[in-house]
Amino acid sequence: MNKQQQNKSTPSGSIMLSGGYEVESKAIGTISIQESALSTIVKRTASEIEGISRLAGSSLIDSLAELVGSRKIQDRAITVTYTEQSSVSIRIAIVVFFGVKIPEIVETIRTRVSDAIEKMTGLKVSSVIVDIRDMEMPAPATEDDSDNSQNQR
Repeated sequence: MNKQQQNKSTPSGSIMLSGGYEVESKAIGTISIQESALSTIVKRTASEIEGISRLAGSSLIDSLAELVGSRKIQDRAITVTYTEQSSVSIRIAIVVFFGVKIPEIVETIRTRVSDAIEKMTGLKVSSVIVDIRDMEMPAPATEDDSDNSQNQR
């Protein structure tokens, strides 16, 4: 039976991925999850993790690329691969702050990204591959930051 026949014969509905796979669903009908939606989940989840500066890429080149209609940085820094039915593999390229414990950051990314995708989409995450492309110095604290921290004590 080919994929089209399988799609037509799914009585309980399914979630259709752009890679051509389905996730069983109790709903009647089909839900389509695009790679860009998964990339957004990964980007937002990673941006909340302390120690990550940004997604990898050159800010000048990325800004120019977006102006001329090229893919967004998130599309170049995050790769989603459909590994098997109801399963995805994620690859994310990031820049971290100098001095962080890289193994801890990587484990945090893997856990949080996997949990977020599984919770929001029902997809299983087979792997999260993290590429550390560079390290940056954290921005120096401003006087406002130090005043606020003293006022909170």
